[in-house]
Amino acid sequence: NTLTKTFIVKNFDKKKHDYAAETKERYTDFSGDVADLTASPASFSLKPGEKQKVTVNLTVDPTEIAEAEQEYGWYYVHANIDGGVAITQTKNGKDHLWVPWHTVTLAASRDRAGKSLLDLSDGSDTYQIKGSGAGVSHADNYVLGDTDENGLARQFGEADITHIGARSFTGDDPSDGTAEELPPGTDELAELTWTEFLEDSPLTEPIEFGVRTAGVHNTTETLEIDVKIDVGADGNFADDGIGADFLAVKIPGTGKTCLYDLSDQDPFAACAAEWFPDYSNYNTNVNGIVVDAEALGLTKQKSVISYQVEACTGFFSGDIPSQVCDKVGNLNVDTGTYVPHLDVADPDLDISPLVCGGFWKAPACDEENPVTVTLGSATADEAPKVMVLFPNNAPARTGTVINTVR
Repeated sequence: NTLTKTFIVKNFDKKKHDYAAETKERYTDFSGDVADLTASPASFSLKPGEKQKVTVNLTVDPTEIAEAEQEYGWYYVHANIDGGVAITQTKNGKDHLWVPWHTVTLAASRDRAGKSLLDLSDGSDTYQIKGSGAGVSHADNYVLGDTDENGLARQFGEADITHIGARSFTGDDPSDGTAEELPPGTDELAELTWTEFLEDSPLTEPIEFGVRTAGVHNTTETLEIDVKIDVGADGNFADDGIGADFLAVKIPGTGKTCLYDLSDQDPFAACAAEWFPDYSNYNTNVNGIVVDAEALGLTKQKSVISYQVEACTGFFSGDIPSQVCDKVGNLNVDTGTYVPHLDVADPDLDISPLVCGGFWKAPACDEENPVTVTLGSATADEAPKVMVLFPNNAPARTGTVINTVR
């Protein structure tokens, strides 16, 4: 990928000058030769009042970004490269001009699901994750909760929710302290397991809510995501005003997901538990909100939750004067609880594996080991769907929905 820019050098002096143009890299976050800069012409002479157009070609090669370096955004490091073009007088003077350049380069994957429809009439079907690109291949599989393709009519993209879903790593007993379907390896950057990467409070039985928005968020300061959780999916909320038993909040600016227990006398005095949000906080439109089943008090006998997701964007000086929010997950007036739901011990769809590829070395979900989807606890009148998020794709290609028939 090459970007071409030009600038003009003019001799304002009353005598002729000779010049040299030299490209320099001042700083880089990357170990490889990610950026290459050329300036043409490399040397030139200007008489008094003459001008010279200098053409600069910046070529970036994302394949030079190592796997560990692709994780920087997940750890709040906005990786970049900068430098300048030095214009130096080589005759009749010692003037030195500096024209700066800067690039933020990402190694994105180009993953996609190999099917858009699964036939579960025989109980199960499979799909593969296909794609290419410079980035590490990564797909996360969820049971779709709800969609809102129109949202806020794209008026403010980073808070405009398009898809929500949930998945459970608890196995059939969310209180036995044993997780299942976790990615098996450690990451290249910090040599942590996936749960260690997310951990602040204990995380032994993870449940994750996946949220995709229409627009890209580029800083940790602006986007808040609130997940209202009804334990038991019974409509008997600990806080009727909020409409939830627990509130899991990706708090802007802190780098934390805070779980508030709304049954506490003063629930917002402190987090009942807290974890690190999943996925990058830079140049992405997907968010992973992880909580622990034991922190929610879930058991084998009480394993169903319903949920609603709200995203709000804040503001800086010069930005809009108030928050803009979008909410997905309707309240069913007949049941008194939210339509999106998840039985963490027996989901509507049993999806295996839940993670494909990625930085924590899960299976690739290729032809030899595809994703298998089996009917789970979905009732006869439900048509559950799969939501697949691609955290390392470019933002426009980060999610898809796979329908099912039976």
